[in-house]
Amino acid sequence: MLRVSIDKNNKEIKIGFELKNKGKFRLKKFELSGISSTYSPIIKKDDISGQDYYIEWQISYYIKLEDTKDYPRRLWINKEVELPQGKRVYPAELFGILCLAVKNGIIDKGEVKKLIRWIASVKEENLLDKTYLKHTIHQKCAIQIMDLRFETAVLELPYCVLKNDDGTWIEIIMQKQQYAYSFQPMVYLCLPHTSLKVKCDYMQWIVNKQSRSSIINTLKVFSITSKRHREDLCKIMEVLFPNIMKY
Repeated sequence: MLRVSIDKNNKEIKIGFELKNKGKFRLKKFELSGISSTYSPIIKKDDISGQDYYIEWQISYYIKLEDTKDYPRRLWINKEVELPQGKRVYPAELFGILCLAVKNGIIDKGEVKKLIRWIASVKEENLLDKTYLKHTIHQKCAIQIMDLRFETAVLELPYCVLKNDDGTWIEIIMQKQQYAYSFQPMVYLCLPHTSLKVKCDYMQWIVNKQSRSSIINTLKVFSITSKRHREDLCKIMEVLFPNIMKY
């Protein structure tokens, strides 16, 4: 569960994460390469002392109506949006933080306008799922286990890492869809321990003017992962920022 508080004097949004590997959050250890991945080892909260770790957040930009009941009120917007696919949702998480940041002077309307124009300018050749993140299959050899003979192959699923100015980073990895013969890009916002404050039973991440690029960049990343994400973002921004969209 997320916790949200606002420090208006210092223009900060404080987001708290429970110290549990649960749902959309994972505590992970840095890889030796210095660039972590979705396959980094998961660690327990009791093991974080004295080592480099980070929170992997499978962040989203909307929630469904049935999920709003137990969700932090400050992180979802009470404006129903019908997405191009017909799904009815409420802007949340990324858009919840964005709207709070605009309201509290962390992100100005000029930056929102630039973001909207940037997303609107994304073209088909810019989409990661159509260009750079294609999966590949390498044929290997046959293996024999008792009377069973298998043909083996290696499936490679590439991923991208985008580093933000505040030390956080964004990961995009292609994953196989569970009920379809296709792959979809998954987006994770990663928060290193150097960006977190450890409280009693949770960790806190602060969004301010110095860390606002992580929110803007994550929205940009979603817009280039697939056509569906880009269309979703444009539709939600039409509802949230109608006056800015006019210009």
